[in-house]
Amino acid sequence: MKVKSLKQAIKILSKIPTLNDGGCGVSALALLEVKEKLKLKTPVEILYSYRWGTIDPSQHAPSHVFLKYGNKYLDGYGFEVDKIYLKGNLVKADKDKLLKCVNNKDTWNETFKRGTRS
Repeated sequence: MKVKSLKQAIKILSKIPTLNDGGCGVSALALLEVKEKLKLKTPVEILYSYRWGTIDPSQHAPSHVFLKYGNKYLDGYGFEVDKIYLKGNLVKADKDKLLKCVNNKDTWNETFKRGTRS
């Protein structure tokens, strides 16, 4: 299936169980890839929200990872990110930092079963 819009990508991602319980970084990467492949011009920022503890992506996963897309916020469930994450300490990241953070799997919520199929 060829994805033709961010809305279509979100519709696909939103069907993944527990996506925002450990898979939000993976969905942010997927949405970035779709944006790049579709050559969308809207500016995008990767944001980490830390509601608790250390603000250090190399040591601890954030509470949530999402994108600021133009003047909207989006994650794998849509264009309405839970406002509780907007009240946290927001840290901008780049794609390389996000990829390193995603690959530091020991710090992520285990509810999202990475690398498994059901």
